[in-house]
Amino acid sequence: MAHEEISPGKQAETPDLQRERQKLELRIRELSGQVEVLSRRLDEEMAACRELEEAIAERDNKFRIVTDFSWDWEYWVAPDGRFLHISPSCERITGFSPLDFYNNQDLFLSIIHPQDRQRLDAHLKEEMHEAAEFHFDFRILSRSGEERWIAHSCRPVFNEQGQPLGRRANNRDITRRKRVQAALQEREKFFRMVLDATSNGVWDRNLQTGEVYYGENWAKMLGYTLDEVRDRKITWEHLLHPDDKPAALAAVLNHIQGITSRYVAEFRMLNKSGEWQWVLARGKVVEWDEKGRPLRFVGTHYDISDRKKVEDELRESSKKIKEFAYSVVHDLKNPAISIHGLVRRLHNKYGPQLDDKGKKYCQQILNSSEEIASLVDKINVFISAQEVPLALQQVSLEETLKIIREEFSLQLELRAIKWLAPEYLPEITADRLSLLRILRNLIDNALKYGGEKLSEIAIGYKDAGDFHVLSVRDDGVGLGNKESDGLFSMFMRKNTALGIEGAGLGLAIVKDIASQHKGQVWVEHNPRQGITFYVSFAKALGDND
Repeated sequence: MAHEEISPGKQAETPDLQRERQKLELRIRELSGQVEVLSRRLDEEMAACRELEEAIAERDNKFRIVTDFSWDWEYWVAPDGRFLHISPSCERITGFSPLDFYNNQDLFLSIIHPQDRQRLDAHLKEEMHEAAEFHFDFRILSRSGEERWIAHSCRPVFNEQGQPLGRRANNRDITRRKRVQAALQEREKFFRMVLDATSNGVWDRNLQTGEVYYGENWAKMLGYTLDEVRDRKITWEHLLHPDDKPAALAAVLNHIQGITSRYVAEFRMLNKSGEWQWVLARGKVVEWDEKGRPLRFVGTHYDISDRKKVEDELRESSKKIKEFAYSVVHDLKNPAISIHGLVRRLHNKYGPQLDDKGKKYCQQILNSSEEIASLVDKINVFISAQEVPLALQQVSLEETLKIIREEFSLQLELRAIKWLAPEYLPEITADRLSLLRILRNLIDNALKYGGEKLSEIAIGYKDAGDFHVLSVRDDGVGLGNKESDGLFSMFMRKNTALGIEGAGLGLAIVKDIASQHKGQVWVEHNPRQGITFYVSFAKALGDND
């Protein structure tokens, strides 16, 4: 049997040695696997660390951007009072850099205005709890010595375990705002002094809190002193006459809600002596919040008791005059009608027996009695125009002119007078009968006084902002400067083109009706010949303001 040869570098392994070697190889493989696992974990942890470092770097970068580019002066102070961070804006506001504050921890308190330093020092030493927030204004003296106003707000900083990390603060430069406020306060004080120096009683109402400031003259007007007004808590509402209160309060509400542009009201107030005193109130909302809600309502009270007394006396006098006028009109018209009838019968029955002079006298009596009856009718119209209240409605100017054109169509055709009117005319708010009366009088006036030169009557319209303006132009003989003086006064007469003297009431009626519509009437001379009458009507008829 042949034996296997054993090489010189190789020794025969015993079974025990083989087992040991196998165990060692297995252990090596196990350790290699653990090394690989540990290596992977280390790579993962290193990657996580890198991500965390990048996140921290990004967060720090954002923090620096927020603080470094903040317009306000931001800072974070440690519990022991040391500055941990100060934004660069501190230099713009104070004139000192962040490094100045880091190197000198007492610098902050030293630049506080002496009058505000004690209050701020006490605030900085206060123990802050988690929910605490502080807001107040103080002054600093900048590096250049300029006084600046600062709006300060701060709150405590805590970590996740609730341990205090100091105080986070924001300081905003509000110097400009404070200066504007001071100027406004000074201006307001000046205006109140001016108003108090007059007879007007000033009031200033805060619509949010309900607080009201009453000027000295407001109290004095009613017989009180300011101390009495304050001590007794006297208010406008408490002194209002019960009958006037609904309308007065409605006027206030309408203005506050924006329905009227101004607050104007007349009412009675109870004065200290127990008498009712008439007051004219004027006011306006002068301040609103960011949502457009009214905040401040200011105005004046003015004693109009004397005016009201005069008005009552005038009203009573006017009533008596009207009653007298109606009596006179009645007493004049009946005889005039009787005279006219009797002379007409005389003329018809005995006319052939009368000579030319008798016939002429009869005709003159007839004409005079007709003029008296016409004048009486016009006086009645004038009185009723003042007595009867306006019946305001939407009136079509186009339809109104058609009616007037039809009324005068025969005269216009017989005298070959051209009628001109705008292609478009709007609807306006007016009393329809009064509008017809105005146009009727103005057209009749043109026909009466235009003379033989009259060949054209033109109606015009203009939108003049708060007013509608109607015009009646003719190319007749016109008026001299002296003739136009007092043209709209009662019984201001001018001979017609036919030589007949007018009644002198037509234009007075036009003026009165225009006034009732819160408008005016005026005349202008045309460059070549003729005249133009203008009548304005307020658009806001019925508006309290």
